[in-house]
Amino acid sequence: MNRHALTTAGVLAAVAQFACAQGATSTEPEGQIPIIEVSLRIVQFPKKTIEALSRTNAIDQASILALYSEGEGELISAPVVRARPGSEASVRGVVEYIYPTSFADYPSGQPAGVTNELAQSRTGQLTNTVAETVVVPQDFATREVGAILTVMPELSPNRQLVHLTLTPNQVFPPTWKDYGIRKVSGALTGRTCEQPFFPVFTFTTQITMVPDTTALLAGGTPNADGTKMIYALVTVKVSEVEGKPVPK
Repeated sequence: MNRHALTTAGVLAAVAQFACAQGATSTEPEGQIPIIEVSLRIVQFPKKTIEALSRTNAIDQASILALYSEGEGELISAPVVRARPGSEASVRGVVEYIYPTSFADYPSGQPAGVTNELAQSRTGQLTNTVAETVVVPQDFATREVGAILTVMPELSPNRQLVHLTLTPNQVFPPTWKDYGIRKVSGALTGRTCEQPFFPVFTFTTQITMVPDTTALLAGGTPNADGTKMIYALVTVKVSEVEGKPVPK
């Protein structure tokens, strides 16, 4: 049967057959390994475009694909993974951000860890009033920024349906906000303690698809500044790798 010509009844019957065969062992001929390729596209559209679409039509898979094919969308990332059925695969393209998570006040000119009392005992001159205080980072954390995709693909016995369990994670570069201040002779000046805010687009879902098709997985969430709306599209393909000796 041509897998592109499946009827609705045929798809439902194949889904039922696929569900019953989840615990069955593979019967692939020796030397033939099915490979499932999963291609994810994270796309954002102008909010005004989505608003106009929502007033005249449902925001569904067909309308989002039509917008993208017309060049309306902006591609954010497009991770691709290839894996054998039943084997989890992941891909990540990230930049690590290291940032402080706690701060402490220290008198200017004193090394970290030296208290007022200790400094006074050493010099005999320091009073309880400190003219200037600096804020020093104490602890740090790391956050990965970029695209991460984890997929568990499964293939029906007749190879006409692919079941995907996937968790995309798109973390955008942070915006920073100052919380720290520097005290000089009782006055507040010079903000010095910035904290990052990481916009994130992520979800976990399961979907059953016909190979060589594209589906809308999730979306409709705004970006960090609220001017764009983010959606996720997935395309799945099935291919075979024939086992052959490596030439010497």
